[in-house]
Amino acid sequence: MKIISRISAVTASFLVKKVTIGNIIKFILWIFIIIGASILLLLSYGMFATYAYPLLSEPVYKGRALSQWYNRIGGNLPKDKTHECYDAISAIGTNAIPTCIKWMSEDGKRNRRLMGADILAKLGSQARPAIPAVIQLLRHKDKLVRWRAFVFLSENFPNEKIVQEAFIPLLHDPEKNTRYYVAEFLSDIYPEEVKKIDVFKEYPHLKELVGSAKKGMETNVPSNTILEPKNHFEAGNANSKSGKQWSEMTSMEKVRALTATSPEYQKEVLNKIIKEANVIAQEWHLKEDLPILETNLVKYYITPPMMARGMQMAGNITTSNYTYCIAAGNKFSGLIFYPKQGDKKDEADLKTKYLFPMSQNDTNAAYQLSTQYLAAIKVDVPALENDSKIEVRPWMPEGPHGQHFVPLYWIIWKSKEDKTPIATMRVLLPSREIRELYIKNGEYIHRNPIELPSSDSLLSQTNAPPSTNTPATNQ
Repeated sequence: MKIISRISAVTASFLVKKVTIGNIIKFILWIFIIIGASILLLLSYGMFATYAYPLLSEPVYKGRALSQWYNRIGGNLPKDKTHECYDAISAIGTNAIPTCIKWMSEDGKRNRRLMGADILAKLGSQARPAIPAVIQLLRHKDKLVRWRAFVFLSENFPNEKIVQEAFIPLLHDPEKNTRYYVAEFLSDIYPEEVKKIDVFKEYPHLKELVGSAKKGMETNVPSNTILEPKNHFEAGNANSKSGKQWSEMTSMEKVRALTATSPEYQKEVLNKIIKEANVIAQEWHLKEDLPILETNLVKYYITPPMMARGMQMAGNITTSNYTYCIAAGNKFSGLIFYPKQGDKKDEADLKTKYLFPMSQNDTNAAYQLSTQYLAAIKVDVPALENDSKIEVRPWMPEGPHGQHFVPLYWIIWKSKEDKTPIATMRVLLPSREIRELYIKNGEYIHRNPIELPSSDSLLSQTNAPPSTNTPATNQ
């Protein structure tokens, strides 16, 4: 309002003066100065709101905001500095809870949601006031948020009735692995609820577990279950060996054991994944800056050792160009391409450059290219073809009945038995680029798997706090 009043006053003074070329120029310059000052003021406010205010709204310890302490953990810090970050988060304590809950509830900001979940996990039992809010996150649309909420509550407050009851809807979670772990947790608490779900079709051995024991007593898990460790393991804390067998674990201890990891274990597996990614990039002649080094990575995820052994998924790494996944049978089985100009600009460029009439659609050439890529990394293409029905379809930006297409092809191998995809690939035919790959079953891949190191020795090598093993961005 003051700016408007000032402009009005200047305008009035101008009108009472003699109109000359000089006065007109002065008036125009004055208006530009006021407008420019207003724009600078608005920009300053916007920058403050975007960068400064979020930090000011966080709890602070020794001059650093909560998120700043957390983000330092992912960097290449010496151990004493890493401990300093953990100590800072612990010192902030319950003051961090409102901020963490806010982050975990944000839409469109997965990194912030994961950061909130990780900090709550580090607070452990200190975060008891967060229970009601975290229970609400068990219904979050992001599967990873639901999983982190479950792990946090089951590790820290497994005997709380309100927590146990809140887990029951997760028995019907869309994610198969979440359903399994929730069913395992609730098997001796709400056996009737567990019996109602179809998880037994996926994991028949749970039938023997349901209702077989009370928490903390022996449970009859079959010795051939894929999740049973070969020997003792650390239950939650990488420094203290429990000495317990799987059958002696409580549900809480099992969840802790499944998610236990250490920096040493992650480092060794990460190096093996990087080595395999370099081989793939060379064999496929990917547009990648070689060699791929840890310092080149945007982020990575290393599956905790017991989960990796049971699920046969070692982890993944992401460069600025691709994500490389070591999953099916701990073998390379997935790739995702990231266009440098962003997805929307990439789509626009493809439509501008490659929008062709349907008469030029060549699904045979696209399929031939896909099989060449698969053969180059030792995938058994004949076996894949024998077990599946193949679909090849281009991108149709005008809709399924449009008159034009872009030669960005999806090749899908669907199981003849249940019609679900057992492998998918996306290729851009004109440039012969592979854009995406997914292979569900490692039996079709004749590459050597990533050999997982012994988790026992590596989990006992560190005195660092237990790692939460989130996708880590190098600082």
